[in-house]
Amino acid sequence: MFFPQRLRPYFVFRKPRKQRSTSKTKQSQVEDFRLGYPRFSALISAHNSFQICRSFRQLRTRLLLIKQLKLSDLEEQLIKLDNEEQRGSILASNRQDNNLSRKQVIVDIDQALADYDQLIERNHQILALDPAEDRDVSSIRNWLNANGCMARDEVKYLDHTSDLTSVVASHDATMLTFEAWLERTLLRLWKGLRHRSMFDVSRDPTVHISSNSAFRIATRTLTGSVIVSLLLIPIFICNTVQRTKVRLGVVAVAAILFVAILCGLTRAKPIELFVAGATYTTVLVVFVSGVTFD
Repeated sequence: MFFPQRLRPYFVFRKPRKQRSTSKTKQSQVEDFRLGYPRFSALISAHNSFQICRSFRQLRTRLLLIKQLKLSDLEEQLIKLDNEEQRGSILASNRQDNNLSRKQVIVDIDQALADYDQLIERNHQILALDPAEDRDVSSIRNWLNANGCMARDEVKYLDHTSDLTSVVASHDATMLTFEAWLERTLLRLWKGLRHRSMFDVSRDPTVHISSNSAFRIATRTLTGSVIVSLLLIPIFICNTVQRTKVRLGVVAVAAILFVAILCGLTRAKPIELFVAGATYTTVLVVFVSGVTFD
């Protein structure tokens, strides 16, 4: 994605979310809504990547610590009541336990644990979301700076960049990265593309929303070309070289480049990188081993 440093012109390069439309009805544009929350909401709903909000990590952590402390206090109260119990047989039978204080503490523990577990599940669900992309936050900021339809205090959430999260997770981070790079490159080389890649989402001439399908096809073509090149080029080089050491060096360099590309373009785990690198190296060695060495 390309976002200029100046506030004007500003660009929002996104494909609008598909909406059902008929020949009798016309899709509403962003400018059809009144200034303020109606228009701002229309822009945010134009694409899933604009569904950005704060996760409130600090507040969630504080609540978790407070509830954890409450449970710890109740645990100490229960231990104290058990230690102060003079009749040991009572602790062996809950039916015979007539200590009302202990029963109340157990009820409080049950309620506190339910609240504690619920908060943990909520935190796990929210904190597992992907962080918001900088280019998406920049698009929203540029639009707000140019339109000025929202109170500054009510869009301050965008200033908490480290706390922003994307509500809709991206399915393929590699494809999105390639699409952003391809779109940014083409926009720099071909100025007229901005006028050819607009959808009927906004009447603002400075808001450009690119064709996601076209860029996706180009991105997949580019990705396939890179994969084929990484696989075939080392094989061709090894077939033209007779020295074994040189061939092994080519395999090593190709494997390093392959893993480096995976690290830069994907969010793969270390074990996934190891498996992918080992598989790629094995494929190269199998092909290269078919050539007669000196």
